[in-house]
Amino acid sequence: MLYYIIIFIGKIESGIPPNVIIDQFRNETNYNIEKKNIITRKDIYNISAKFGLLHKYKLHDVDAISVDLRVKRFAQNSNKSLNPIILYKTQGTEYFPLEKDDFMIIILTETQKAVLEKFSSEKLCIDATHGTNQYNFNLTTIVVIDEFGEGYPAAFCISSKIDEVHMTVFFSKIKEVTGSLTPNVFMSDDAPAFWNAWIKIMSPIPKFHLLCKWHIDNNWRKNLKKIDGSLTTKAYVYKTLRVLLEESDITEFENLLSSFLCKLEEEPAMHNFKAYFVSTYVHWKKLWAACYRRQAMINTNMVLEAFHKTLKHVYLKGKKNQRLDALLWHLLKVVRDKNFERLVKLCNGGKVTHFINVINSRHRSALQTNYKVIKISDDT
Repeated sequence: MLYYIIIFIGKIESGIPPNVIIDQFRNETNYNIEKKNIITRKDIYNISAKFGLLHKYKLHDVDAISVDLRVKRFAQNSNKSLNPIILYKTQGTEYFPLEKDDFMIIILTETQKAVLEKFSSEKLCIDATHGTNQYNFNLTTIVVIDEFGEGYPAAFCISSKIDEVHMTVFFSKIKEVTGSLTPNVFMSDDAPAFWNAWIKIMSPIPKFHLLCKWHIDNNWRKNLKKIDGSLTTKAYVYKTLRVLLEESDITEFENLLSSFLCKLEEEPAMHNFKAYFVSTYVHWKKLWAACYRRQAMINTNMVLEAFHKTLKHVYLKGKKNQRLDALLWHLLKVVRDKNFERLVKLCNGGKVTHFINVINSRHRSALQTNYKVIKISDDT
């Protein structure tokens, strides 16, 4: 049986799934059913646990100790450029201006640094997601758009809070490594912490500050409950909001907004929603209305949503991740895989992505019509 255990260890280390290992073993035994030939998934699990193959990310059963050991291993590397952790602040330690009970890890690999410096001058998106660990720590990601029109996760911050103080620390550490970043377009959700921290640390101020359409739509739908009317009334309000969001003509937008506000004022059932809409969005209309953001040529940060979806459903396998060391491990795997994908695309002369296909399709369409094409700048 020792012979088989050695074989199993090799297969497990190679990443072969347990069901495949069992299937191969049963085929090799030629239906010679003996007690020693009966192997189950539990046996594979026990072998993995016995020889430390179960979870490569787990350096200790206690999550906090495991994370600490992982960070120390990075720090002990003789090549300091291979250490992806640029800040590690544990709960119970002092790091101004964070509070003693705050937690923060900032991840920035050498390749992330290079991509961030190269592509951050155009568009930079930032967003936070939860549900990646049992401690309710937030994962904040900075994403830039590369030359293939695809999002690249250029920096990570795992923190106990996502207020202005924490984001100021995040951006300050990024600036120490890369210098001041100067995106033309800065996109975030409608929480002011990201923008306020950014303009405090980085300079000059981005030309365009845009709010993510996905977040706006999500918040509007959540707050329809402020309307006391029927479902028909709520449907009318939501439909009008969507028209406002997509209207491309400034005059039409302003007229529609004015009449919509009057309608909200006329109906007592809508007064609560009007108060929310006016205080939260009307004075920020240039950050979310399509007519005011046409020059920015970016509508949403779906690249961020796509990244978070990939992390949760591909790397974390759709399960609620519990351990922080697992999250750290998988984030570094995401960056590794992204680097290989970029290398393949660069070596093959580029990948025909959906972004490229849309450009080519519009180009072919334009060639077949009599559209008047006007040159705005050297590349537009």
